[in-house]
Parts: sequence; C-alpha cells; structure tokens
Amino acid sequence: MKNKNKYIFAVYATFSIELLFNIITMWFCEDILCWNQITTFDGLESKLKILVIVFIPVGVIKGLFDEILDKERNNLLILFCYLIVTLILCFFYGSIFTLVDVGSKILGLHNIISYALCITVLIFISMTIWGFLTKRKDYHHPILNNIFIGSFIISIFNMFWGWSWLNIIIDIIDLVVVSLFIYLDTIEIKQHSKELMQVNKKREFLNIIKDATDIYVEFMFIWLDLVDLMTEAVDDSN
Repeated sequence: MKNKNKYIFAVYATFSIELLFNIITMWFCEDILCWNQITTFDGLESKLKILVIVFIPVGVIKGLFDEILDKERNNLLILFCYLIVTLILCFFYGSIFTLVDVGSKILGLHNIISYALCITVLIFISMTIWGFLTKRKDYHHPILNNIFIGSFIISIFNMFWGWSWLNIIIDIIDLVVVSLFIYLDTIEIKQHSKELMQVNKKREFLNIIKDATDIYVEFMFIWLDLVDLMTEAVDDSN
C-alpha cells in the first residue's frame, strides 16, 4: 500500500514538474525572446507555423517511442531519448500558450487564459477523483482515440474553411473526449501502482514518466480547447 501511494505521488509530482517547465517556457518566450512585444497577428502566425512544423515530427516521434518502449522496456538509451522528446513537448506547449496569451491581449481579452485555467483545473480534479473512486479496471479507449483523431483531421481542414460553428462543435467534442481520457488514464495510473511488484525499477520509472506526460498533455489540451471556445464565443457576440 505504501509503495502504491509512492507511485501515485511520483506520477503527480512529475506532472507538476512538467507544468512548472511549461510556466518557465512561457517566461522564457515572453521576457527573453520578447514575444510579448508582438502587436500584430502576422507576427503570431509566422511563429505558430514554425511551432507546428516542429511539433508534427515531435508528436510522431513520441508516438513511436511509446510503441518501442512497450517492447524494449529496459533500454536506457531509448528511455533517455523519450525524456528529451517529453521536454521538447513541454516546451512546445509553453510556447503555444505564450502566443495564445499574446493573441488574446491583442484582441483585448486579458483574463481569458486565467478563466480557462480555472475551469481546466476543475475538470481535471473532477475526472481524476472519478477515476480514483471507480472500480473499473479497463483503461483502453480505441473508440475515443478514433474520435479524437477524426476531429483533429477535420480541425486541420477547417483551418482553410474557416467555419466558426464547426470549430465550436469540434472543441466541444474534444473537450468531452479528452476529459474522458483523464478519467481512463487515472485508472491506468491506479493499475500501474498495483503492479509494482511485477516490474523492475526501470519499468517503474518509465511508467511514471509516461503516465505523468499523458495527463499533462490532456491538461494542456483542455486548457487550449477552452481558450479557443471562449474566444469563439466572444467573436460571435461581437
């Protein structure tokens, strides 16, 4: 029981460190790179394109490492590379939120980031509590994965169509799906904490990193999703 609690604490401590790294990245982009001095959307778009170009291969590489690490459980080199990719991923989200913050200020929406963060925290805590209280053991979600991938592809095409109503629908669908991901990943964390006697230290460390990164990515995605929804709502009202 004690080891189980230590594992769960380690996962959420790692998750907190990733959030802290996200905040440091935002500070670095704003104060060191001076992104907070951008006053036009042209400057934002050029940086967003660069970030997207970097993110796509990083996302693909992370997915490949997820598959490789499930088979090569004790390969320290692959694990080290996975840690580097995770840090790059955290840096990406910090950079994205810097640009989102700058963009919202250009629009005059100074508190939208904070409002979205408060709601994200409430959703995250609620789904986490639900996950820990449930007795369900299965945490696989192929149907939700397919829905999410489908909505992601549609959202990419919608960048060219520019239909705000479709963007709102996609945001709502993603919000529900990713919230359920948090619930299911909480169950996975519980299952991993119960399997400590069956795995070695390297595998345990790997599970901690992967579990923490999964909920971190989901937290950040919900935060971005809510900011987008709120921005769309303000645009429609105007």
